[in-house]
Amino acid sequence: PYHDPRQQMLDAILRHGILASYYHASDHVAIAEFLVREATFVISDMQINAVKYLSQLLPLIRGILTNPLGAAYPPLLVTATELLGVLILHCKPRIASTWWVECLRICVGCWVMVRVDLPEPNLVQPKLVAVVQSLRGVVGDEKFQEAADALIMEDEELKDLL
Repeated sequence: PYHDPRQQMLDAILRHGILASYYHASDHVAIAEFLVREATFVISDMQINAVKYLSQLLPLIRGILTNPLGAAYPPLLVTATELLGVLILHCKPRIASTWWVECLRICVGCWVMVRVDLPEPNLVQPKLVAVVQSLRGVVGDEKFQEAADALIMEDEELKDLL
């Protein structure tokens, strides 16, 4: 099989540099923010090859964006939202077939937390709206709208997100 040395290097950077470091330093929000931002750059370079990291990155992003104390450091929420957006952009086929509900769940969880804990205006909400719109584009209007309608029936205030 063909092995691209550049992809192998990006794999090593993501796996041994960013992810390994994140699990050691995730309690330090400035370091976590830096690592998540770097992951965004690496995923952008990896493009579709990043799909194999969805099962590791989505729980990491969920942990950040749904953390009840997340609003204490909004820059980390912004960078995690940007990372989610980049994953949706570059891993469309797998997101559409397998992970879109999880991505939506993450965004809704963050939206509910931010709505309560962060004063408006903030940088997180517009980023979440943009990510949800890109997710809608990946999933397709009909399928997405069905889920959105069900969520809005549960919580009217999700209309602004969906």
